[in-house]
Amino acid sequence: PFSPQQLKRWKKAFAQRYAKAYPQPIACFQLALWAQKRGMNQEAQKLLHTVLRYDPNHKGARRLLGYTQQKGKWRKWKEIYFQKKAQLASPPRRKELLQLANWCYKVGLYPQAEKIVRILLRRNNYDQNAIRIFKRLTSHYIPRKLYRFPLRGRYKILVDKTKHHQRKCFAIWAYDIVQINEFGKEYQGYGVLNEDYFIWNKPVYAVADGVVAFVEDKFPDNRPGKVGKFHQANKILIDHQNGEYSFYCHLKQNSAVVKVGDPVKAGQIIARVGNSGASGRPHLHFTMMDKDYFSLPVWFENFLWKGKKGQETLHIKIFAAQPQEGWVIETK
Repeated sequence: PFSPQQLKRWKKAFAQRYAKAYPQPIACFQLALWAQKRGMNQEAQKLLHTVLRYDPNHKGARRLLGYTQQKGKWRKWKEIYFQKKAQLASPPRRKELLQLANWCYKVGLYPQAEKIVRILLRRNNYDQNAIRIFKRLTSHYIPRKLYRFPLRGRYKILVDKTKHHQRKCFAIWAYDIVQINEFGKEYQGYGVLNEDYFIWNKPVYAVADGVVAFVEDKFPDNRPGKVGKFHQANKILIDHQNGEYSFYCHLKQNSAVVKVGDPVKAGQIIARVGNSGASGRPHLHFTMMDKDYFSLPVWFENFLWKGKKGQETLHIKIFAAQPQEGWVIETK
Protein backbone atom coordinates (compact mmCIF):
# COMPACT_ATOMS: atom_id res chain seq x y z
CA PRO A 1 0.00 0.00 0.00
CA PHE A 2 1.17 3.52 -0.72
CA SER A 3 1.07 6.19 1.95
CA PRO A 4 -1.00 9.34 1.30
CA GLN A 5 2.26 11.30 1.25
CA GLN A 6 3.69 9.05 -1.49
CA LEU A 7 0.54 9.32 -3.59
CA LYS A 8 0.53 13.09 -3.23
CA ARG A 9 4.16 13.30 -4.37
CA TRP A 10 3.53 10.98 -7.31
CA LYS A 11 0.45 12.88 -8.47
CA LYS A 12 2.47 16.08 -8.41
CA ALA A 13 5.30 14.40 -10.33
CA PHE A 14 2.75 12.96 -12.77
CA ALA A 15 1.34 16.42 -13.56
CA GLN A 16 4.86 17.72 -14.28
CA ARG A 17 5.74 14.74 -16.48
CA TYR A 18 2.42 14.89 -18.31
CA ALA A 19 3.04 18.49 -19.34
CA LYS A 20 6.28 17.37 -21.01
CA ALA A 21 4.97 14.10 -22.48
CA TYR A 22 1.69 15.18 -24.10
CA PRO A 23 0.98 14.55 -26.98
CA GLN A 24 4.03 12.44 -27.91
CA PRO A 25 2.91 8.76 -28.14
CA ILE A 26 6.20 7.23 -26.94
CA ALA A 27 6.51 9.61 -23.99
CA CYS A 28 2.83 9.11 -23.09
CA PHE A 29 3.22 5.33 -23.16
CA GLN A 30 6.28 5.46 -20.90
CA LEU A 31 4.43 7.75 -18.50
CA ALA A 32 1.44 5.35 -18.52
CA LEU A 33 3.74 2.51 -17.42
CA TRP A 34 5.19 4.76 -14.70
CA ALA A 35 1.70 5.66 -13.43
CA GLN A 36 0.44 2.07 -13.54
CA LYS A 37 3.30 0.85 -11.33
CA ARG A 38 2.29 3.42 -8.72
CA GLY A 39 -1.39 2.48 -8.64
CA MET A 40 -2.52 5.49 -10.70
CA ASN A 41 -4.64 3.33 -13.01
CA GLN A 42 -7.11 5.98 -14.19
CA GLU A 43 -4.27 8.27 -15.26
CA ALA A 44 -2.57 5.35 -17.03
CA GLN A 45 -5.76 4.42 -18.92
CA LYS A 46 -6.25 7.98 -20.19
CA LEU A 47 -2.66 8.10 -21.41
CA LEU A 48 -2.98 4.77 -23.22
CA HIS A 49 -6.07 6.04 -25.05
CA THR A 50 -4.10 9.18 -25.94
CA VAL A 51 -1.39 6.95 -27.44
CA LEU A 52 -3.97 5.14 -29.58
CA ARG A 53 -5.41 8.43 -30.81
CA TYR A 54 -2.06 9.19 -32.46
CA ASP A 55 -0.94 5.61 -33.14
CA PRO A 56 -3.95 3.22 -33.42
CA ASN A 57 -1.69 0.18 -33.88
CA HIS A 58 0.61 0.77 -30.90
CA LYS A 59 0.98 -2.82 -29.67
CA GLY A 60 2.00 -1.98 -26.11
CA ALA A 61 -0.96 0.33 -25.52
CA ARG A 62 -3.38 -2.08 -27.18
CA ARG A 63 -2.26 -4.99 -25.02
CA LEU A 64 -2.40 -3.00 -21.80
CA LEU A 65 -5.96 -2.00 -22.71
CA GLY A 66 -6.92 -5.65 -23.22
CA TYR A 67 -6.67 -6.12 -27.00
CA THR A 68 -5.20 -8.93 -29.08
CA GLN A 69 -4.48 -9.00 -32.80
CA GLN A 70 -6.23 -11.70 -34.83
CA LYS A 71 -5.98 -11.85 -38.63
CA GLY A 72 -4.81 -8.25 -38.72
CA LYS A 73 -7.68 -6.95 -36.59
CA TRP A 74 -7.66 -5.84 -32.97
CA ARG A 75 -10.14 -7.64 -30.73
CA LYS A 76 -10.89 -7.24 -27.05
CA TRP A 77 -9.90 -10.22 -24.93
CA LYS A 78 -13.24 -9.80 -23.17
CA GLU A 79 -15.10 -10.57 -26.42
CA ILE A 80 -13.18 -13.82 -26.78
CA TYR A 81 -13.78 -14.58 -23.09
CA PHE A 82 -17.55 -14.29 -23.49
CA GLN A 83 -17.40 -16.60 -26.51
CA LYS A 84 -15.47 -19.20 -24.52
CA LYS A 85 -17.80 -18.81 -21.54
CA ALA A 86 -20.86 -19.37 -23.74
CA GLN A 87 -19.40 -22.70 -24.87
CA LEU A 88 -19.18 -24.11 -21.32
CA ALA A 89 -21.40 -26.98 -20.29
CA SER A 90 -24.30 -26.30 -17.94
CA PRO A 91 -23.43 -26.59 -15.15
CA PRO A 92 -19.76 -26.01 -16.08
CA ARG A 93 -17.37 -28.85 -15.28
CA ARG A 94 -14.29 -28.37 -13.11
CA LYS A 95 -11.86 -29.08 -15.96
CA GLU A 96 -13.53 -26.51 -18.22
CA LEU A 97 -13.46 -23.86 -15.49
CA LEU A 98 -9.79 -24.50 -14.75
CA GLN A 99 -8.88 -24.21 -18.43
CA LEU A 100 -10.82 -20.96 -18.76
CA ALA A 101 -9.31 -19.56 -15.54
CA ASN A 102 -5.78 -20.37 -16.74
CA TRP A 103 -6.50 -18.78 -20.13
CA CYS A 104 -7.89 -15.63 -18.47
CA TYR A 105 -4.81 -15.35 -16.27
CA LYS A 106 -2.49 -15.82 -19.25
CA VAL A 107 -4.09 -13.03 -21.29
CA GLY A 108 -4.43 -10.63 -18.35
CA LEU A 109 -8.16 -10.93 -17.64
CA TYR A 110 -7.47 -11.13 -13.91
CA PRO A 111 -10.96 -10.19 -12.62
CA GLN A 112 -12.52 -12.88 -14.81
CA ALA A 113 -9.90 -15.44 -13.73
CA GLU A 114 -10.57 -14.63 -10.08
CA LYS A 115 -14.34 -14.94 -10.54
CA ILE A 116 -13.93 -18.43 -12.01
CA VAL A 117 -11.43 -19.54 -9.37
CA ARG A 118 -13.76 -18.40 -6.60
CA ILE A 119 -16.49 -20.65 -8.02
CA LEU A 120 -14.08 -23.59 -7.86
CA LEU A 121 -12.88 -22.79 -4.35
CA ARG A 122 -16.39 -22.37 -3.02
CA ARG A 123 -17.06 -25.87 -4.31
CA ASN A 124 -13.88 -27.23 -2.76
CA ASN A 125 -11.63 -25.23 -0.39
CA TYR A 126 -8.81 -27.71 -1.08
CA ASP A 127 -8.77 -27.63 -4.91
CA GLN A 128 -5.00 -27.48 -5.48
CA ASN A 129 -5.12 -26.24 -9.09
CA ALA A 130 -7.55 -23.46 -8.19
CA ILE A 131 -5.45 -22.54 -5.15
CA ARG A 132 -2.33 -22.13 -7.29
CA ILE A 133 -4.14 -19.73 -9.64
CA PHE A 134 -5.69 -17.83 -6.73
CA LYS A 135 -2.28 -17.36 -5.10
CA ARG A 136 -0.85 -15.92 -8.33
CA LEU A 137 -3.85 -13.60 -8.61
CA THR A 138 -3.52 -12.35 -5.03
CA SER A 139 0.29 -12.11 -4.97
CA HIS A 140 0.07 -8.41 -5.92
CA TYR A 141 -3.02 -7.69 -3.83
CA ILE A 142 -2.90 -4.30 -2.12
CA PRO A 143 -4.74 -4.33 1.23
CA ARG A 144 -7.35 -1.65 1.88
CA LYS A 145 -5.25 -0.31 4.75
CA LEU A 146 -2.12 -0.91 6.83
CA TYR A 147 -2.53 -3.08 9.91
CA ARG A 148 -0.78 -3.40 13.25
CA PHE A 149 1.09 -6.57 14.15
CA PRO A 150 -1.14 -8.71 16.45
CA LEU A 151 1.52 -9.26 19.14
CA ARG A 152 3.98 -7.15 21.16
CA GLY A 153 7.63 -8.11 21.66
CA ARG A 154 10.09 -10.15 19.57
CA TYR A 155 8.48 -12.73 17.31
CA LYS A 156 9.45 -15.02 14.46
CA ILE A 157 7.29 -16.00 11.51
CA LEU A 158 7.86 -19.70 11.00
CA VAL A 159 8.82 -21.10 7.61
CA ASP A 160 6.04 -23.36 6.34
CA LYS A 161 8.34 -26.28 5.50
CA THR A 162 5.52 -28.74 4.89
CA LYS A 163 3.56 -26.20 2.77
CA HIS A 164 0.42 -27.10 4.72
CA HIS A 165 -0.88 -23.54 4.34
CA GLN A 166 -0.80 -23.93 0.56
CA ARG A 167 -3.25 -26.82 0.63
CA LYS A 168 -6.28 -24.78 1.72
CA CYS A 169 -7.62 -21.51 0.33
CA PHE A 170 -8.29 -20.05 3.78
CA ALA A 171 -4.59 -20.18 4.76
CA ILE A 172 -2.58 -19.42 1.59
CA TRP A 173 -1.13 -16.20 3.06
CA ALA A 174 -1.31 -17.21 6.73
CA TYR A 175 1.48 -16.81 9.27
CA ASP A 176 2.41 -19.13 12.14
CA ILE A 177 4.05 -16.90 14.74
CA VAL A 178 6.18 -17.84 17.76
CA GLN A 179 8.01 -15.75 20.34
CA ILE A 180 11.78 -16.12 20.64
CA ASN A 181 14.42 -14.90 23.07
CA GLU A 182 17.75 -13.24 22.21
CA PHE A 183 19.21 -16.64 21.34
CA GLY A 184 16.39 -17.55 18.96
CA LYS A 185 14.82 -20.15 21.26
CA GLU A 186 11.05 -20.56 21.57
CA TYR A 187 10.96 -22.05 25.05
CA GLN A 188 12.80 -22.49 28.32
CA GLY A 189 13.63 -25.85 29.84
CA TYR A 190 12.57 -28.86 27.78
CA GLY A 191 9.49 -27.41 26.10
CA VAL A 192 7.23 -30.19 27.38
CA LEU A 193 4.69 -27.84 28.96
CA ASN A 194 2.76 -25.01 27.36
CA GLU A 195 4.08 -22.76 30.12
CA ASP A 196 7.65 -23.40 28.88
CA TYR A 197 6.94 -21.46 25.67
CA PHE A 198 7.56 -17.72 25.72
CA ILE A 199 4.49 -17.03 23.59
CA TRP A 200 2.09 -18.97 25.82
CA ASN A 201 -0.66 -16.80 27.30
CA LYS A 202 0.66 -13.63 25.63
CA PRO A 203 -2.03 -11.04 24.76
CA VAL A 204 -3.36 -11.00 21.21
CA TYR A 205 -4.29 -7.55 19.87
CA ALA A 206 -6.78 -6.47 17.22
CA VAL A 207 -4.85 -5.38 14.14
CA ALA A 208 -7.33 -2.58 13.34
CA ASP A 209 -10.73 -1.16 14.26
CA GLY A 210 -13.63 -3.45 13.47
CA VAL A 211 -16.53 -5.56 14.68
CA VAL A 212 -16.18 -9.08 16.08
CA ALA A 213 -17.79 -11.51 13.62
CA PHE A 214 -17.01 -14.86 15.25
CA VAL A 215 -15.66 -16.17 18.57
CA GLU A 216 -14.86 -19.73 19.67
CA ASP A 217 -12.87 -20.36 22.85
CA LYS A 218 -14.36 -23.43 24.56
CA PHE A 219 -11.84 -26.06 23.40
CA PRO A 220 -9.01 -27.27 25.67
CA ASP A 221 -5.36 -26.60 24.84
CA ASN A 222 -3.11 -29.45 23.71
CA ARG A 223 0.09 -30.51 25.39
CA PRO A 224 3.18 -29.69 23.28
CA GLY A 225 3.83 -32.48 20.79
CA LYS A 226 0.20 -33.61 20.70
CA VAL A 227 -1.83 -32.22 17.81
CA GLY A 228 -5.56 -31.80 18.39
CA LYS A 229 -8.46 -31.92 15.96
CA PHE A 230 -8.71 -29.30 13.22
CA HIS A 231 -12.22 -28.14 14.16
CA GLN A 232 -11.32 -27.75 17.86
CA ALA A 233 -9.25 -24.59 17.46
CA ASN A 234 -10.23 -21.54 19.48
CA LYS A 235 -10.47 -18.57 17.14
CA ILE A 236 -11.67 -15.02 16.59
CA LEU A 237 -12.70 -13.31 13.35
CA ILE A 238 -12.90 -9.51 13.11
CA ASP A 239 -14.71 -7.68 10.31
CA HIS A 240 -12.85 -4.45 9.50
CA GLN A 241 -15.80 -3.06 7.53
CA ASN A 242 -13.73 -2.69 4.36
CA GLY A 243 -14.09 -6.15 2.82
CA GLU A 244 -11.19 -7.51 4.89
CA TYR A 245 -11.31 -9.72 7.98
CA SER A 246 -8.53 -10.63 10.42
CA PHE A 247 -8.42 -14.20 11.71
CA TYR A 248 -6.67 -15.29 14.92
CA CYS A 249 -6.40 -19.02 15.64
CA HIS A 250 -5.15 -21.60 18.22
CA LEU A 251 -6.11 -19.24 21.04
CA LYS A 252 -6.08 -20.23 24.70
CA GLN A 253 -9.22 -21.79 26.12
CA ASN A 254 -11.61 -19.28 27.75
CA SER A 255 -9.25 -16.37 26.99
CA ALA A 256 -11.49 -14.37 24.63
CA VAL A 257 -12.48 -11.02 26.14
CA VAL A 258 -14.79 -10.06 23.25
CA LYS A 259 -18.03 -11.49 21.90
CA VAL A 260 -19.78 -11.44 18.54
CA GLY A 261 -21.02 -7.95 17.68
CA ASP A 262 -18.55 -6.13 19.92
CA PRO A 263 -16.78 -3.14 18.33
CA VAL A 264 -13.00 -3.28 18.79
CA LYS A 265 -10.24 -0.72 18.42
CA ALA A 266 -6.80 -1.24 16.90
CA GLY A 267 -4.44 -2.46 19.61
CA GLN A 268 -7.22 -3.72 21.88
CA ILE A 269 -6.59 -7.07 23.62
CA ILE A 270 -9.02 -9.68 22.30
CA ALA A 271 -7.64 -12.99 23.66
CA ARG A 272 -4.43 -14.84 24.57
CA VAL A 273 -2.12 -17.17 22.67
CA GLY A 274 -2.82 -20.85 23.25
CA ASN A 275 -2.29 -24.29 21.74
CA SER A 276 -5.76 -25.46 20.69
CA GLY A 277 -6.91 -27.36 17.63
CA ALA A 278 -4.50 -28.67 14.99
CA SER A 279 -1.48 -27.26 16.81
CA GLY A 280 1.56 -29.04 18.22
CA ARG A 281 2.96 -26.18 20.26
CA PRO A 282 1.84 -22.72 21.42
CA HIS A 283 1.76 -20.24 18.55
CA LEU A 284 -0.54 -17.76 16.85
CA HIS A 285 -1.95 -18.57 13.43
CA PHE A 286 -2.92 -15.30 11.73
CA THR A 287 -4.22 -14.34 8.32
CA MET A 288 -6.32 -11.70 6.60
CA MET A 289 -9.41 -12.90 4.73
CA ASP A 290 -11.98 -11.62 2.27
CA LYS A 291 -15.77 -12.03 2.25
CA ASP A 292 -15.43 -15.66 1.13
CA TYR A 293 -12.93 -16.30 3.95
CA PHE A 294 -10.13 -16.85 1.43
CA SER A 295 -6.67 -15.86 2.67
CA LEU A 296 -5.19 -12.53 1.53
CA PRO A 297 -1.76 -10.88 1.89
CA VAL A 298 -1.44 -8.38 4.72
CA TRP A 299 0.83 -5.37 5.21
CA PHE A 300 1.87 -4.39 8.72
CA GLU A 301 3.07 -0.94 9.73
CA ASN A 302 5.71 0.42 12.10
CA PHE A 303 7.80 -2.52 13.25
CA LEU A 304 11.47 -3.44 13.56
CA TRP A 305 12.94 -6.10 11.29
CA LYS A 306 15.81 -8.00 12.89
CA GLY A 307 18.33 -9.85 10.75
CA LYS A 308 22.00 -10.47 10.09
CA LYS A 309 24.46 -9.29 7.49
CA GLY A 310 27.52 -11.46 7.96
CA GLN A 311 28.36 -11.22 11.65
CA GLU A 312 26.50 -7.94 12.07
CA THR A 313 23.03 -7.89 13.63
CA LEU A 314 20.70 -5.41 11.96
CA HIS A 315 17.62 -3.67 13.32
CA ILE A 316 15.75 -1.87 10.55
CA LYS A 317 12.64 0.22 11.17
CA ILE A 318 9.94 -0.67 8.66
CA PHE A 319 7.19 1.82 7.82
CA ALA A 320 5.09 -0.77 5.98
CA ALA A 321 5.76 -4.22 4.54
CA GLN A 322 4.31 -7.62 3.84
CA PRO A 323 6.34 -9.88 6.17
CA GLN A 324 7.96 -12.99 4.77
CA GLU A 325 8.40 -16.41 6.35
CA GLY A 326 11.51 -16.53 8.52
CA TRP A 327 11.38 -12.85 9.48
CA VAL A 328 12.04 -11.77 13.04
CA ILE A 329 9.80 -8.85 13.99
CA GLU A 330 9.90 -6.61 17.04
CA THR A 331 6.98 -4.42 18.06
CA LYS A 332 6.02 -2.33 21.07
